[in-house]
Amino acid sequence: MRLPANQQSHGITPKWSHDDRSRQAFQRTVRENVIRKLGTGSRVLFDKKVKPRFEKNSGRPFKNRQELKTEMLAEPYYQAHLSIQRTAQELMWASATYSIERQLIDLNARAKQTGHTLGSLEVDPELQPPRYITSLDIHCQPGGYCLDLGDDDVCAGAIYDKGAYMYGSGQGGPLNDRGAKMVLRYIKREWPELKPNRVLDMGCATGTNTVPYCIAYPDAKVHGIDVAAGLLRYGHARAESLGHAVHFSQQNAEKTKFDDESFDLIVSCILLHETSTKALPNIIAESRRLLRPGGMMVHMDAGGFADMDLFRQLIFDNETYNNNEPFWSTFRELDIEKLAVDAGFDADKVIYHCESFDKAEESSNKPRRALKEASTAVVRGFYLLVGGK
Repeated sequence: MRLPANQQSHGITPKWSHDDRSRQAFQRTVRENVIRKLGTGSRVLFDKKVKPRFEKNSGRPFKNRQELKTEMLAEPYYQAHLSIQRTAQELMWASATYSIERQLIDLNARAKQTGHTLGSLEVDPELQPPRYITSLDIHCQPGGYCLDLGDDDVCAGAIYDKGAYMYGSGQGGPLNDRGAKMVLRYIKREWPELKPNRVLDMGCATGTNTVPYCIAYPDAKVHGIDVAAGLLRYGHARAESLGHAVHFSQQNAEKTKFDDESFDLIVSCILLHETSTKALPNIIAESRRLLRPGGMMVHMDAGGFADMDLFRQLIFDNETYNNNEPFWSTFRELDIEKLAVDAGFDADKVIYHCESFDKAEESSNKPRRALKEASTAVVRGFYLLVGGK
């Protein structure tokens, strides 16, 4: 098994003690065992017991994942799998928050001292984050993304930075920016002539997937927007400490303050599934409004259920019911290409594409329709909604 890279420190990284690192290592071991061992066990349970039993008793295969869920939840092994999985998620956040709470005053002071030497930060105290973000603690992050303890508070950002890295078991790379690098790899391969002067990252969180655009396009002005002030404060301090100019502002991607045709490239990384059926079309329409002629939007997110077998649908569906991801399953059933066309993008300029996380797996870089049966390629990659103007 390939071990994940250690998370790279930066100017606003919390100081982790020996005990902190021990808790984090324990949580990672629990999580990996949930995914690899309990997940495999549940698959065997499905293949060898639940599926044959259902087909024998009903005389037909499962119609949908809801039928399968009912049968699987009656099995003690699967109940234990889900319970331990939820515990592992809560342990993940706890292993980060213990230390962050202890040193929060210092973290806030360090973030404030970074100033605005390279980029900028604009927080809007009048902005009301949408309810689909604030109604629950998404991914079980304590306090949620919009936790804000004061004018200089970076608590939510510090928790998110560590939690997101641990959630991905370090597979996002030392700076947890592999999503943006994957998008950039795709853009530079398919549209090498694109040289954006202005880039917008929607739902940028702490900017881990915003900074790579500063590196890829050093002459471009890079903006990052999010509804969560604590994430932005932390992200600004992080970017400044790494020596990159990002202009962060607290805005809702459904309706921003930017003028029409303000950007050559608009991107997001795992934003769309955090929204809602009402908000998502607004975000895509806003992307089109903000694009200049010849510009591109590339939204990276999880793939649809149509490309998965029934058991894999069940496993991913658990994020909705057991990990505070209310829009996760609904998003995976939407026709994203149609939403882009409905927003005004030309159908011949809209692409729904799977790009592998693993550079070695170039064979998985195929259009969505070629991946209907390639479940392993789907799991190892993410889908990109691409729209040109």
